[in-house]
Amino acid sequence: AATASMVREGETVFINSGTTTFYTALELKKQKNLNIVTNSIYIAIELGDVPSFRVKLLGGDINNQYLFLYGNEALEQLRCYRADKTILSVSGICGDQTGITTFHAEEASLDRMMMERSREVVVVADSQKFGHEGFYHVASPDCIDKCVTNEGADPEAVENLQKLGVEVILAH
Repeated sequence: AATASMVREGETVFINSGTTTFYTALELKKQKNLNIVTNSIYIAIELGDVPSFRVKLLGGDINNQYLFLYGNEALEQLRCYRADKTILSVSGICGDQTGITTFHAEEASLDRMMMERSREVVVVADSQKFGHEGFYHVASPDCIDKCVTNEGADPEAVENLQKLGVEVILAH
């Protein structure tokens, strides 16, 4: 809910796949007139029935287990768009060179391009992902503008991110 409240009417938002971004998408349904670009089949289906939303599902190869799309076709399509915000779900977030990571190597390049092609990057990560490293590096922490998490995030990890200029929002 805290992440969805940052999105303004008329904005274009990139959203990657993930459980946390799915729940953010549910909260976005309270908004109006949004352009959504996603590689998540779940999110596209969920937001596709909102009459005032324009939803673009990126094409490409399908990860059948987690139902997201990736690959060259998805990257080529994403190059056509610019966004006001990117909302990313991640597997791990650290305030050192590790930065943000994912378990899905095939999605990392898509996440990076979403970040590059938007004005603001918002990472949504539950507190258990702080100080945790996923399998594949996505980006350094200085590429993040805001990080929304729940109470219980490791204070040292939060402080390290804040020192790098990341605004950390503790949601209730």
